Amino acid sequence: MKKKFKLQDIFIDIRSKSVDLDEHSKFTEEYANRKLDYDAFLESWKIVKNLVDSNINNLPEEDKKAHKIVLDDYWIRYKDLRNKERPCPGEHEAIEYVKEYDILHTDCEKCCKVLVFDIDDKCVSVITKEFLVNHFNFNFKIGRDLGVLVAYASGDKSKEEIITFLEKFLAKFELSGRIQWRLAGKYLQLAAPHLFKSAKMLNYD
Repeated sequence: MKKKFKLQDIFIDIRSKSVDLDEHSKFTEEYANRKLDYDAFLESWKIVKNLVDSNINNLPEEDKKAHKIVLDDYWIRYKDLRNKERPCPGEHEAIEYVKEYDILHTDCEKCCKVLVFDIDDKCVSVITKEFLVNHFNFNFKIGRDLGVLVAYASGDKSKEEIITFLEKFLAKFELSGRIQWRLAGKYLQLAAPHLFKSAKMLNYD
């Protein structure tokens, strides 16, 4: 029987004091079929932990409980537990739905991905610090080695709100970054290209 890993036992968040890299490596190999990039993980750990340690005592108790930073080797995931969960059927169910009905799942039709390219370590540091001390009304993740921030939106209104927020954020802190968006689920476009006119438009009403 496979061991059931608990993410909170493997990854760090802002309440964690350490991380078990051996457990993290087992998780990566078993569930992602790849080896853990220790160097990438430790570089991200250094940035995040230094900022958490220098800000944690200034956070209200509510923020300490609600703000979560989950770290792996490729992504740093930022989540405020007070944010409303975005409806998502999951990749497997989404693909099965397309196979059965030849259209996207209704939640997938409304889902957009907002991307900020050219993210560097200065951006990561500023964003992490601001996330710790301020409320972001959307969850997001940063791929340090990829130089990209990714946020998901459900519908055009949410997408435009996130884009506007990010534009103002980058300008305020004089950070580099190119903002783009596409319909979420690139894997769906690859699986059923006939359903898409482009990355931003479906091929049916």
